[in-house]
Amino acid sequence: MKNTSFSFGRNWQEFLKKYYSEERLGEAVKSLSEITGLESLADQTFLDIGSGSGLFSLGALKLGASRVVSFDVDPDSVACARFLKDKFYKDDLRWEIKHGSILDKNWIRQSIEPADIVYSWGVLHHTGQMWPAIENAAGLVKPGGLFVIAIYNKNEKFISSRAWWHIKRFYNAAPGFVKRIMEALYAVLIVFGHAIKRPLKFSSRLREQINYVRNYKSCRGMNFWSDVKDWLGGFPYEYATCDEITKFFKKLGFEESRVWSNDGTGCNQFLFVKK
Repeated sequence: MKNTSFSFGRNWQEFLKKYYSEERLGEAVKSLSEITGLESLADQTFLDIGSGSGLFSLGALKLGASRVVSFDVDPDSVACARFLKDKFYKDDLRWEIKHGSILDKNWIRQSIEPADIVYSWGVLHHTGQMWPAIENAAGLVKPGGLFVIAIYNKNEKFISSRAWWHIKRFYNAAPGFVKRIMEALYAVLIVFGHAIKRPLKFSSRLREQINYVRNYKSCRGMNFWSDVKDWLGGFPYEYATCDEITKFFKKLGFEESRVWSNDGTGCNQFLFVKK
């Protein structure tokens, strides 16, 4: 079978080219503030692991972070962060962008310093070695610091997590026209699938889902079609229950601060505090 890994960086480059806006940046900043519980990141160092589009590194600077370090294993994602830095903070030494892997302990030890806030949203489950990746990332949080992380939920209802593993693998190996068909079908599933769960309220639920797609930028500044490609293509792919994640972090010396759970196969979001 062809290469089944997804090109996250290319998807992020398309996102920046087609959809980036000040409004989306504002939503990203808002989400950062909400998930950390901080109105300002003044005097805080911020580490963005798997920086993707670079939007949240930029958001951290907008919130006043004293230093931001972004890194990603995908060169195209690194290029995204550099594009935003050149656009908004070209000569600002507070923002440093690196190319490297969270699985490479030697590189981490030589290149990355612990930070007050470590942010890794929807990243570490795509490394192919999720638990070692989480452990390495947790080691980069300063004592008393915060770790924001989002990991796909393990779910066996309707289309199970294991079934999605096969769907994602197939999507990445498929030719382009098959991918476009899968994307269209998945978009229909999102709009109509939620509506038919409650047939007696189908029309109102359908309107809700259509408005959800129209106003998708309010979801952390993201774009609906970019996320459709990300969800279908996001491979390697791993997942865990909320309980499995919180138990693992407790063993690493963290306390659970806040959890936003997902009842499907989307991401559970966590805010942990390092003791």
